[in-house]
Amino acid sequence: MGEIGGLRAYARHRGVTLKAVQKRRDAGAITVGEDGKIDFEQADGEWTASTSRNGHRHGHRPGTLVEAQRRLALARARLARLEYRKRRGELVDAGKVRQSAFTTGRRVATRSSASRTGSCRCSYRPRSTIAPTRCSATRLCARCAN
Repeated sequence: MGEIGGLRAYARHRGVTLKAVQKRRDAGAITVGEDGKIDFEQADGEWTASTSRNGHRHGHRPGTLVEAQRRLALARARLARLEYRKRRGELVDAGKVRQSAFTTGRRVATRSSASRTGSCRCSYRPRSTIAPTRCSATRLCARCAN
């Protein structure tokens, strides 16, 4: 019997992350004792047996047809979820949001500058300087109202 230790110690022994060891344990690729300890020699043999020559687990090698089909299915599922949320009204088009924000910002800027200059948003300035006509943000000058 070889060295015995916990998950972290075995991860250090293998030179892998704790998460990798936990995944192998959860998949049943390595045996963990009832006390949570691992026999390093036995686990090394199990690890090697469940790993292909290039270091990837069987059935999970990148570049295989099965992996490509899995990724395609995941991408289609994500697109279907997005389309569903869009149809329910949970998502909106980003371009429309940007355009609406720009238009609203322009409108606010125009109205605020009009109230500072004492003129309407059409830049109409009354000729009389005695009693200048001011347009509020909710009311237009006589020229714009027509």
